[in-house]
Amino acid sequence: MKIYVFSDFHAQGDYLEEMQVKAAQADLVISAGDHSVFEFDQDNILQAFNNWNKPLLIIHGNHEEEGTLRQAVKKHPNLTFTHGEEIVKKGVRILFWGGGGFTSTDRALNKKVKEWKRSQHARLPTVLVTHAPPHNTALDDIDGRHVGNKTIRKAIKQLKPRYAVSGHIHEAEGAEDNIGDTVCYNLGPRGRIITL
Repeated sequence: MKIYVFSDFHAQGDYLEEMQVKAAQADLVISAGDHSVFEFDQDNILQAFNNWNKPLLIIHGNHEEEGTLRQAVKKHPNLTFTHGEEIVKKGVRILFWGGGGFTSTDRALNKKVKEWKRSQHARLPTVLVTHAPPHNTALDDIDGRHVGNKTIRKAIKQLKPRYAVSGHIHEAEGAEDNIGDTVCYNLGPRGRIITL
């Protein structure tokens, strides 16, 4: 399965054509949050994504409110809000955790990880999608200072996904790193296609 994943679009229309080309090559599209600038013009952005005519799974970033986005997505038949969800598609398990920003820990995610570890799908190839990046990686580096989330790093160590994808830190856009056997990407609006 080919998944096109991106983050931090921030209503930058210049990227839309390139993103649509990549979406057309994928079986599934995922937005890891911050598609807007504090929800300005959010409906038009979501409509543009919906017009790709691909199933698109979306979480909120720190520029969107969870409840507002959950409601907004319902207007668009190709979009599904997936914060906190475990989705299985074509034998691949995808885990979603939105929101965050510059918080270093997340108690709610700790609880969710325990649930995900007990899942009947826990042995499937897994992709973890978060808005914030894991702490102490190339993905969260701002001028030598690591500003990522320690709970997300711990979740990766516990869940051992094949891929962990995130965004949020624009200075590290496109960065790659590993935590154990997990390949980690900071996506940015261009994103990337991963194959499982």
